[in-house]
Amino acid sequence: MSLAYGPITMGAPGLGKNVLRGVMAAAAVLVISGCTGTRYVDFKDAEADSQLPGRTVAVEIDSQYYEDYPNCILIMPPSAAPGLGRIAGLVEAALTTRLTRKVTRVIGAVERDLAVRRTAVDLLYPGDRKFLLKTLGCGAFMTTEISGPGNTYYLVWSEFRIGIDMRLFRARDGRLLWRARHIADRSGGGLPLSPIGAIVETFSSTRFSADADVAESVVDDAVRRVVASLPDSRSY
Repeated sequence: MSLAYGPITMGAPGLGKNVLRGVMAAAAVLVISGCTGTRYVDFKDAEADSQLPGRTVAVEIDSQYYEDYPNCILIMPPSAAPGLGRIAGLVEAALTTRLTRKVTRVIGAVERDLAVRRTAVDLLYPGDRKFLLKTLGCGAFMTTEISGPGNTYYLVWSEFRIGIDMRLFRARDGRLLWRARHIADRSGGGLPLSPIGAIVETFSSTRFSADADVAESVVDDAVRRVVASLPDSRSY
């Protein structure tokens, strides 16, 4: 199974006319996405388009997953792009909740950090990580990478966008059993068509950008879509 794939890339819009084009493109994507459900595609099919448009999740499951279902997963601290530290905490909390519907035992941040302090290990070192997993009797661990830009504000239009890349590894040999990546976004405001429209869209955009619940909601949607692709191991 090849591990090479293109990184999640999300270029920020430019200024002036580029901002206008970005707003119009975002509006078109929102219309299309609103008419469809989440689409799951193979990694090989998604590699050609690192943007993963709409509600698309790229997934790959190794055959070993079905031969050795994990009954316990240790969630590793997420790796986040600069400025997305708060988002990492939201992702970890959402992941802990969602995984309990797929796996018998999930070791989240609280139990993990207590075990790390008790055993004095460093999770960055494979040997320490393997020792901790053996001590906890857990056969797999999951990593998460979070990319930005996070929140974008352009007066009449605002957007919150993140990309998540999750991978599940078997503890005893580090074999990659499952991986999935997804880009989730939501926006407020739009393209003003009149002076009054500009006022309305500015208000809508500003209110959206200031809403602290938007990030939590988008993160939960993203994690839910990704975890949905993980086979349920509770019945095995």
